[in-house]
Amino acid sequence: KMPKAEGEGKGAAKKQDQAPIIVGPAPHFFSPVSIPRMMWDVVLALIPAFVAAIYFFGIQAFLHIFSAVLAAVVTESVCLRVSRRPGSVRDGSAVVTGMLIAFCLPSQVPYWMSALGAVVAIVVGKHVFGGLGQNIFNPALVGRAFLLASWPQLMTTWKKPVAVFGSARWWNPMDSITTATPLAIIKQAGGFAEG
Repeated sequence: KMPKAEGEGKGAAKKQDQAPIIVGPAPHFFSPVSIPRMMWDVVLALIPAFVAAIYFFGIQAFLHIFSAVLAAVVTESVCLRVSRRPGSVRDGSAVVTGMLIAFCLPSQVPYWMSALGAVVAIVVGKHVFGGLGQNIFNPALVGRAFLLASWPQLMTTWKKPVAVFGSARWWNPMDSITTATPLAIIKQAGGFAEG
């Protein structure tokens, strides 16, 4: 008969009984901060970007944000009803998704594209994977990827930002432009500038 290794026997059985291993889906850590609180905090944090978008791109930016948020909230509501999953549009996650997708789009695309991107984001990016917290990709970027694959010309043409309200003497002349892909500007200009 082999001698028992250290930790084997009655003492080890008691330790196993005291601390069972539980395997389950995420989340594995809990926080006193609720999901709605976090989502509405994100919406609050996006307000400066919202104001800047309206300042630089005017009413077009507001209409893109409005259409994307409205489409995301309505789609979220329909998906929750159809799937009969627990959840609520009041948690703010659809509002965050709508705002983020609107911020990712060029300001001159048609408003229906903002709405369509939000619908795809909620349905494909979120609910196909099981809903809030189960998605493997950022839903807003799933919507943007769908729009980019479907309408590449519209999605890679960016309007030069101009202050719509008031004077913007500090803004002009512009010495640089930041876009999703600066190579598109080089392509449109016909190559690199010699200098």
